[in-house]
Amino acid sequence: MYKKRNGSPVSPYGITYRGTTSYQETFDEPGTYSAIIKACKDSECSSWSGAKVNEILPYTAPNRTGVRGPSSSSTGSYTLTWGTPWGHGISRYQLERSVGNTSSWNVVQNHNSLSYNENVSGNGTYYYRIKVCNIDDRCSDYSSIFSVNVSIPKPPGSMSISGPAYHIKRGTYTYSWSKPSGDVDYYEVEKSYGGSVSSQRIPSSNTSYQETFNSLITYVAKIRACNDVAGCGSWSASEVNIVQPYTAPNRTGLNGVSSTETANFTLTWSKPWGYGINSYVLERLGSQSGSWQVVSSANTLSYNESLSTEGTYSYRIKVCNIDNYCSGYSDNKTVEYKKADTNTPPVVSITSPSEQATIDSKTSVIARATASDSDGSITSVQFSLDNTSNWVTDTTAPYEHNFGSLSKGTHVVYARAIDNKGEASDIEHAMFRVVTSTASIYSITEFGATANNDSDDDAVAINEALNEALQSGASVYIPPGVFHVKTPIVLRGSAKLTGESRNDSVIVSDLSSRSSDTIEMHIDSGNGSGVTIERLSLVSKLGNEQYVQGKESMTAQGTFANGIRLSSNSLNAPITLKSLKLVGFSKGIVASPGVDFGPGGYVGILTMKYHQNAIELNSDSNKGNILVLDQVYAEDFLNYGVYASNFRTIVQNSTMQGKSIEPQYGIAILNDTSESKLYNLYFEGVDTSLKLSNLESVEINSLFIQGAVAHSYALDANDVKQIKLSGYTGHGDWGVAQVNLVKSTLYGSLVRGTGAIKKDLNSRHIQDSYEYQFDDISSKQAGEVILNLGNIVKDKSVLSINVTSNNGQIAELLLYYTGSTHWSYKALQGGNDIEITREGADYLLKAKSNLNNISVRVKKIN
Repeated sequence: MYKKRNGSPVSPYGITYRGTTSYQETFDEPGTYSAIIKACKDSECSSWSGAKVNEILPYTAPNRTGVRGPSSSSTGSYTLTWGTPWGHGISRYQLERSVGNTSSWNVVQNHNSLSYNENVSGNGTYYYRIKVCNIDDRCSDYSSIFSVNVSIPKPPGSMSISGPAYHIKRGTYTYSWSKPSGDVDYYEVEKSYGGSVSSQRIPSSNTSYQETFNSLITYVAKIRACNDVAGCGSWSASEVNIVQPYTAPNRTGLNGVSSTETANFTLTWSKPWGYGINSYVLERLGSQSGSWQVVSSANTLSYNESLSTEGTYSYRIKVCNIDNYCSGYSDNKTVEYKKADTNTPPVVSITSPSEQATIDSKTSVIARATASDSDGSITSVQFSLDNTSNWVTDTTAPYEHNFGSLSKGTHVVYARAIDNKGEASDIEHAMFRVVTSTASIYSITEFGATANNDSDDDAVAINEALNEALQSGASVYIPPGVFHVKTPIVLRGSAKLTGESRNDSVIVSDLSSRSSDTIEMHIDSGNGSGVTIERLSLVSKLGNEQYVQGKESMTAQGTFANGIRLSSNSLNAPITLKSLKLVGFSKGIVASPGVDFGPGGYVGILTMKYHQNAIELNSDSNKGNILVLDQVYAEDFLNYGVYASNFRTIVQNSTMQGKSIEPQYGIAILNDTSESKLYNLYFEGVDTSLKLSNLESVEINSLFIQGAVAHSYALDANDVKQIKLSGYTGHGDWGVAQVNLVKSTLYGSLVRGTGAIKKDLNSRHIQDSYEYQFDDISSKQAGEVILNLGNIVKDKSVLSINVTSNNGQIAELLLYYTGSTHWSYKALQGGNDIEITREGADYLLKAKSNLNNISVRVKKIN
């Protein structure tokens, strides 16, 4: 093979290739290339081929690039860069610069590099452009012009610092300077004091700083201005300050007592002129000491002294500052301490009469007292009666004085003791009562009550007699006759008020002068217990039998007093009301809510006529009151014969009767969680004989009713858990009186007339109980039980069926016989879990749960 480039042989000019059919050629510059070839075997060759000619062309000029770098520089040193554009054979990048204009360009770099490190020293704007060239010396267009603004700062000039005077005191001072020439970024202050050196950097916007000195030091400061690029200027001359101690303060003076009878007193002083005062040194010179002693060095303006021995003491004070410079001493302050003469008053105690004593008017009143004096002796004890001005003196122990017999009424004995220093004790006193007699029974006539005289108020005499009797435990006697009261009679403690008999001893509550007010007789047991009233008649004047003519008179509100009130502040106070007759009151006997006389209340042998409510008892649910009502005869009352709420009530051997009017309720018992008892009761002409509500249990034995009308109730019960009947309950001419049960259960037989027993679905009357136990219960399949009711009497019966399994009760139902072997049922519980179907004479119970191993109890309850 022979090769030529641009007409000249290419070395090697002739070349032989064996065993191949191709070769490669590399062209690195433009030109014309030609080649011919022939094939040879051994010594024989073919003829030469035609020439293969190729023309090698130069590279196209590359694309432009662009200069990149900072837009400004404060040092003059920065780097410019550019990227590699498209193009073949790129061999160099020609970078040119022009200063201050874009017309005077100089080449600063012309080789194959992608960056240029610039370093100029003059300020101004530097412009740059670049072009890209290849190996064939073909170049791109110039790039866009790129500029860098160079601003090299000037180093700061020298400066000076100024401060306070050379010698200074403690305090805060200002150091200042002026801005120097050059460019300043910050100031640097160097400080030297106390053996240490430190520096502080201050912003260029400030031309001063402050320094606070609290100790005695030498302070040296110098300053220089700095630029982050150009560096710092020279240091200023040093500013030197010496902090000197404070001058000693001025003197002060002492204020306070000059003499004292107590060991404790206070000295004071004022703050003088001076800087840095931090202590006041107070010294004391005692009468028994020859040298001054420091008692306080605190920074206060007072001192609380506490001396132990009497004597004359001198005090002086000096004022010191933090540099231990002190003022001179103050003038001496002298204080004389001498204890005052002391004396503890004597003490006296009256031993007779005792407080609240009762003394017979025929007995001499002798006042006795004991006295003592802890730091001396008793010279006398003085006594006075009913005042503290007429004193009598006894100088010999035992100390006493006989005042003789005194008039009836309340008196006070006063006593005081005098000691050997003439000082008197506190006055002691004892209050007592002088009574005309200490007999066991007081008659009200002895206290001024007059029988059969309606012009006076015998309550005054009765109350006075009760008060006298209360002191000695006596009882008050009401003799035969009629006694008028116009204000309440009040019984307290264990008071006893008794008459000759309830037909002979009469108290009339006279309302003639107080027609709009209620006059009440109170049993106020809040101050004691055991109040008793017996063998009396209590009559309201406007309710007397000669005035009461029927229902219209009794409904006149506000015209009747209450007979006997058991007050609400009674506290566990048993009461006894026995053999009484009460006529014409709004409420014969009334107990207010809150009354508490415990389990000991007894009311018996009563005749109650012409009342709105004969007996009305109200209490709180937690009192536990038990009241026995025995042999109560209530006639022609308007609303209630007996009304009891929150009482455990026992009513026995009693009669509730309407003669001229038809009373609404005979006995009403409400709101009790224990058991009330009603024995041997007789009702006649009463609308509702027994009204029971919200009770746990009531026992009724022998209940007789006469004169019932069509709408009346023998028994009206609401929410009573159990009513137990026994004895002859229901016997007598009940007529058409009914029994009404709401949410109540009635146990036992009830003999009655033609009246019906009405009850809601939540009530029961369990009279005669027949129980059937099915021993042979055949199961058709799991969950079914057959009941054969063929042997159960079908006389309007109601059957209670309880179905139980080994897991407990499943259902409780009531079956009602409707005749001709037909029954209907009502589920009391479990109704959603059981159903009843009839198959001939049998009844099939179906339950959702398995009824194997169950028992069925059928009970006839009516």
